[in-house]
Amino acid sequence: MLTEFADLAFARYPDSKDAEAEVANEVKGNDFLRKHKARMIVLPENNLGHFKITLENLSKEQCTDFVGVAEGNSNMFSGVEVNGTPVKDYSAATCADGSSVSLLRV
Repeated sequence: MLTEFADLAFARYPDSKDAEAEVANEVKGNDFLRKHKARMIVLPENNLGHFKITLENLSKEQCTDFVGVAEGNSNMFSGVEVNGTPVKDYSAATCADGSSVSLLRV
């Protein structure tokens, strides 16, 4: 869901800060995303399509689900971090209640 907001924002706004602001506005209208402090940060590669999406305070199951999304969509996401640590082996991700997950698209 947040990736769709990000893709639409990039299509509408050539400036990365404007795209980030548009995604922040979309998050405000979604209870789940707002509850988990979802945010998108454009990565500094000077390419608007490169970004990181982070959700915080996830349950163990939600964390595992988001790691699975990254694993199942490797053409869309180049990596995933759990609690700020890059995950190399998705099946070994250390998800627990209260985890944060970042999905990277680079």
